[in-house]
Parts: sequence; C-alpha cells; structure tokens
Amino acid sequence: MTHADENFLCSADGLRLFFRHWPAQKTIRFVALIAHGMAEHSGRYEELAGILSADGADVWAIDHRGHGHSEGRRGDFRSFQEYLDDLDLLIDHARVKNPGLPVVLIGHSLGGLIVLAYAAQHGNKLAAVIASAPALELVQKIPALKIRVAEILSGIVPTTHLPNVVMPGFLSHDPTVVNDYKTDPLIFSVITARAAVALRAALAHSAAYAEQITIPCLILQGESDPICSPNASQQFARHCKQADYRGYPGFFHEIFNETGRQKVFDDLMAWVDNTPLKKRSC
Repeated sequence: MTHADENFLCSADGLRLFFRHWPAQKTIRFVALIAHGMAEHSGRYEELAGILSADGADVWAIDHRGHGHSEGRRGDFRSFQEYLDDLDLLIDHARVKNPGLPVVLIGHSLGGLIVLAYAAQHGNKLAAVIASAPALELVQKIPALKIRVAEILSGIVPTTHLPNVVMPGFLSHDPTVVNDYKTDPLIFSVITARAAVALRAALAHSAAYAEQITIPCLILQGESDPICSPNASQQFARHCKQADYRGYPGFFHEIFNETGRQKVFDDLMAWVDNTPLKKRSC
C-alpha cells in the first residue's frame, strides 16, 4: 500500500492534532475518514486504510486529542463535543483537498460513537457513515461507586487519572494483534475524571442519534464482543432510517483485527460500492 503522509491540525483550543493521510492508489472515487477507539491511535488502522485506498478512496485518520501523537493529557476531554469539533476540522481539510467528492466516515468503538454523533449533527457534510462495534452501551456495567468517585473528582480535580483498563484478550482471537496491543507504546489505560463523566453522558444519549441520522449507515459488530454491546448495535440499526447491520458470530471487539477480518473488509467495501454516495452540501 501507499505510504501515509503525516501532519498536524490546530484545534479550536490550540492543541496540535495529529493525522495520517493515505492517498488513493487509483482514480479517487470518494474520501474516507477513520476515527479510532479509546486509548489507541490511527496507526492501528493501516490495513483498513490500505484496502480503502486500493479501492479508490483518499483516506484520512485523526489521532483524537489526548491520544497517539496528538497533544492533550492522556484520556482527557472536557466535553464529548470536542471530539466532534476536532473531527470536523479534518473533514473540512480533506474536503478542501478533494472538492466535489463524497465523504464516508468510519469509526470503531469510541470512534464509532463519535462518527454516529457526528452524522447526527453534520450529516449534510457526509455521504455515508460506518460504525464498527460502536460504544453505545458497555457489556460490563460500571459499579455505582466508581461512577460516584468520578463525579466527585470531576468537580474537584477534573484531570485526575482513573484506571480505564482494556483486557487485550477481549479485542481479537489473533495472538499477534493481542501482543502488539500489549507492547504498543502509544496505548494507555487511563481516563480523566471529567472525561469519564462526559463519556458516560454521551453513551446515555447515544440511542437518540439513530433517528437523527438521515444518510446511509452501516453497523458492523462482533457478536461475541465482551466490551461494546451487540444488542445495542442491533437496536440502533433498527431505529436508524437507512441502516444496515452486519453481525459476525464469534468475533470479539476489534473486528478489523480479527482472525476472519477479510470477511469484514469484503462486506464493508461491497456496502460502499453498492451504496449511492452523493456529494453533500457544505
């Protein structure tokens, strides 16, 4: 695949936001933007980016604030809207570089929640949205005591780090993926108190996005996902006006990194190829 270009954008509050760009390997048909999950980074989506670019997509991916090579305290944000505003900067940048082309937004886990919220808010800028294992509801409920501690700390010392541990074995059946996750220096396992409170509020509101999305939507979900609820993904797709749902029996959380991921890639590309991608307004 082609080499990714790397650069930075400046957020509204002055943070340097890192992004990667994989140019299309043939005539450009559409623009694809990737939003990664919590505590990871855009570099973990190189295989997906390569498949997209080989099919004529000009591919862009952001490191969310407080993640990867972007600036910001690890695992910190003041409001969920900051993620949407940061993504909006990259989308506008990519659209300027590709005037007149349709834009497809792709997100995984936390990134899945981000792209669905963005599509509900700014669907006029998009042709389609794809969410992989979106963080609509967690499988393991957060204990009430932890929630209360985060709420208290958020009001006193909001940037205090709290543990936010992801079990690597929950991500994929592929041992290489699991080991790479464990040894990746850009992966972290914390979240600030204020971010934990803001994220919980975003999850609580997530079901409302379904009726607000008016563009084609694809939900991809590992049906043995122990992190983000498969049932919540199915319910979301049922309530979305133009949604398709693809479930993968036995797959864990990171379906783009699972042992049978070629099936996921094939389904994703077939859906894009068969969905009319209309240019959206400004």
